[in-house]
Amino acid sequence: NNQIILSKIVSESIDTNKKTINDAYFLGKATPLVGKEAADAKLNQIKLGFYEQNANFSEYEKTAIAYYKNADAFEPNELLKAAWIFADNVRDKTSLKKAAEWAEKSVMRGETSDNTYILAKIYLGIGNKDLAKNFAELSQNIALQSGKDATLAKNLLNQIQ
Repeated sequence: NNQIILSKIVSESIDTNKKTINDAYFLGKATPLVGKEAADAKLNQIKLGFYEQNANFSEYEKTAIAYYKNADAFEPNELLKAAWIFADNVRDKTSLKKAAEWAEKSVMRGETSDNTYILAKIYLGIGNKDLAKNFAELSQNIALQSGKDATLAKNLLNQIQ
């Protein structure tokens, strides 16, 4: 039942015309229902999805930095998705360093062509061409060995050269 009420609060908090979320309204209604910690977490999840959907990457960046502050509390795949969005849309080097940490968690769990590519792209954004090249080559090799498309890694390697 709380989920139904929470869904209603979510939709009432979103202004689709202005493409904004009324944090105060959401937290005011949701906190008594689910507690402060759960309300904060839910608000950040909503904001991440909403800002990604509406291509508002400056707000996505701020929200993700705050939400994933304690990266160890999150699944590596969730962190990797945020890192990929940062790799494609964020230019701030401090934020990209945070995204590199998130992507590294995924790589440490197991190297894939995707997570090594994302890490390479982030390292390039930070300005570390050596690490970018190493991970792009790794991504390309993993893709080729597993029969996957290596185009993204190849294009990134061309960009690094």
